[in-house]
Formats: sequence, C-alpha cells, structure tokens
Amino acid sequence: MTVEEKDSKRAKTTLSALPATRERLAEFANRDETVDQTLNRLMDAVQSMRVRARNAYETRTAAAKADPRAWAAGAKLADMLADRAAARQAAKV
Repeated sequence: MTVEEKDSKRAKTTLSALPATRERLAEFANRDETVDQTLNRLMDAVQSMRVRARNAYETRTAAAKADPRAWAAGAKLADMLADRAAARQAAKV
C-alpha cells in the first residue's frame, strides 16, 4: 500500500522553491508523475539508502568485533586519526 492509498485526504500545501530547485526536481520526475509521487519516491530511496548503510555498518562492526586483532587495529587507527584532527585544529588557531 502506497502513501497515496493510505492518505486519500489531500491538503493543499504551497512550497516555495527557487526556479533552479524546481528544475532539479523535474529532472528526477518520471513522465506523468505528480510532484507528490516524485517526492515520495525520492524520500523512499533516501530512507532505503540509510537503512542499507546502517546495516552495512553494523555488519562491518560485528565482523571486526569477532576478530580482536582487527578491532585493536581499528581502535589504533581511530586514535591516530583523532590525534591528527586535534593537531590540525590546534594549528588553525
């Protein structure tokens, strides 16, 4: 069931956008697709990417925790990167 089927009551909403933004949105729209359908499809795609990225992160973390040497190497690398970031920040000031 799509969002449109669940929410059959329509409210009129005005969104102001720059012409360039409208043009970009139009590039993502399929033929004969409403703005509502386009926005829902794009939001679904972003949500799906977020879920896949989170699952991939959790899979990598679980694999690293299963290998203590990899976990230790990752922690060492994270500490090194944090030290470099702190040094760069201190150099900016």
